[in-house]
Amino acid sequence: EQLEDDLSDNANYLQCVALAYWAIGKARKGLEFTERAELALDKYGRSLSCWRYHYLKRDEFLQDIREMERLIDGDQTVRPAFLKEERESTVHE
Repeated sequence: EQLEDDLSDNANYLQCVALAYWAIGKARKGLEFTERAELALDKYGRSLSCWRYHYLKRDEFLQDIREMERLIDGDQTVRPAFLKEERESTVHE
């Protein structure tokens, strides 16, 4: 429980938890954590996104969260950016 308390305001951690809940079939709980990740973004200028595996500014991170929400809501055409064949090779600042 202490670990969750320490990471409860970390957007990356919350995003990872959201994805994990989706992976085990708990979509509603996954969406709850995407909302928490979005709220956590206000604390930091940029965060590591597990969706792209890049550090992103707030607006880009929000785009990742929106894509995740589409996936969690059942859109099977959505794939994490790190799984796409073509991806940017530069790190976002």
